[in-house]
Amino acid sequence: YFILIDDVWDASISEIVKHLFPDNNCHSRILITTRIQSVARSCCSYPKGLVYKMTGNFIHTIKSDPD
Repeated sequence: YFILIDDVWDASISEIVKHLFPDNNCHSRILITTRIQSVARSCCSYPKGLVYKMTGNFIHTIKSDPD
């Protein structure tokens, strides 16, 4: 599965998501977006985390990509 949860404001969502969608080694992915750095860090499954800061240009690039 691929799950996208957009604009999260509360760090507790990460525990709920982990409970509902356990890691079953099926190469599933969960993408969570937030504007709050502490929420982003709490949602990471790796110690150092994979937190990316997106800009408005990123969204424009996706919309204008011909592929």
